[in-house]
Amino acid sequence: ERYRLPAEFVRDALLSVSGLLVLDQSTQASRPRQPVGYYAHLNFPTRKYEAGTGSNQYLRGVYVHWHRQFLPPMLKAFDAPSREECVAKRTESNTPQAALTLLNDPSLVEAAVSLGRRALLTPSSSDDQRLDWMWQQVVTRPLEADELAVLRQLLDQNRKQYSEEIDSARAFIADVEFKGEPAELAAWAAVGRTMLNVSEAITRN
Repeated sequence: ERYRLPAEFVRDALLSVSGLLVLDQSTQASRPRQPVGYYAHLNFPTRKYEAGTGSNQYLRGVYVHWHRQFLPPMLKAFDAPSREECVAKRTESNTPQAALTLLNDPSLVEAAVSLGRRALLTPSSSDDQRLDWMWQQVVTRPLEADELAVLRQLLDQNRKQYSEEIDSARAFIADVEFKGEPAELAAWAAVGRTMLNVSEAITRN
């Protein structure tokens, strides 16, 4: 039987395969980047959320800061409890918000770009080898032939799109340092974003 990972583990797993996760113990709360307006509904007094810097953003989920019962959106989307009371078993929903979070959460977008960057820096000699390497990082098994065909087509489509929309490519990869062609990294990041959104990436058997 397959079980979805707990909310904090989802974040940790995806940061880990991207090479971003920091395993250090910490006495400080981790403050990963959050969507714009994260604190908009909090007042008395009004406040603005400030993300951490450097490695602080990438500490394990157990260190992630939240304001009392006001959960970070990523953890809420994956059914983390509010901590207002003890729960013996977490609920487990399957909603569009969870998929949208995997696609759009700022930290997870950065994870996808970092995964694409790792793929480009591998010594692989072909796109197929890089795609297989990425897939094995994310779901720990080789690509099937039909899966490889789909991912190869996705890569080609994004290469074409980002070559024609270079500003969009630069905006997509802005948070990750890379000295190569922006369109190439953006294309691989788009593939990484897709891989991080498959069910196998966030479940265990």
